[in-house]
Amino acid sequence: MLHGTRVRFLLVGGLNTGLDIGAYTLLRHFGWPAILANLCSTSLGLASSFLLNRHFTFRTAGGKGQLPVFLAVTLAGLWVLQPLILYATARLFGGWLTGTVLTLATKLCATTVTIVWNYLWYSRRVFRS
Repeated sequence: MLHGTRVRFLLVGGLNTGLDIGAYTLLRHFGWPAILANLCSTSLGLASSFLLNRHFTFRTAGGKGQLPVFLAVTLAGLWVLQPLILYATARLFGGWLTGTVLTLATKLCATTVTIVWNYLWYSRRVFRS
């Protein structure tokens, strides 16, 4: 059975992922390069992620040090880990997937890795009670 915090994390993550993937796909559709589109789309989810995870998922009051640690963890996942996964999965799947299908497949792989990364860090360091 899933713990209440994990369920709330998945709900918030679903919302943020929808924002991210929707913006990313739209930007790519209009010809933006993958890395720039990813930078913009993940930034959109970043603001909602902090507020929703802080107040809804982990229900912490927080402190001065919470935001910098959140940013470090989240940005490392979004702007270092995700681009590496995007590149690697595009190379891996590029031979048999193309266009929007390739775009979505690579983004979903990168997002899955980042979700696990974020939960582990958020629950153990960023939003710990």
